[in-house]
Amino acid sequence: MRESSTAFVIIEGNPAEEGFYIQRNRFPPGNYSTPHYHDQHRYITVISGTWYTATSADAEKDDMGPLPAGSYMKHPAGGWHFDGARDEKAIVETRGMGPVKTVRE
Repeated sequence: MRESSTAFVIIEGNPAEEGFYIQRNRFPPGNYSTPHYHDQHRYITVISGTWYTATSADAEKDDMGPLPAGSYMKHPAGGWHFDGARDEKAIVETRGMGPVKTVRE
């Protein structure tokens, strides 16, 4: 599994600062994050493509489930997960309250 080379843009606020933020992430085909969690809840909507995700600390691509455009997922604070795109680019929008910290193994 390759480490993610996602691109992102901040739409509103700043995840590193106090307050509400909106961020969009683009996952190129074949790119995945490594297992991680956040110290704040995050709310994700799939904007385009199919986004794959799993809620564990084990980076097994076979465990990932597809979420097509329009899907929603909550990443609860402290909940391990990893995600990415398989055969097509996926764009997801993340909303939450900052500051938010990402923790990796």
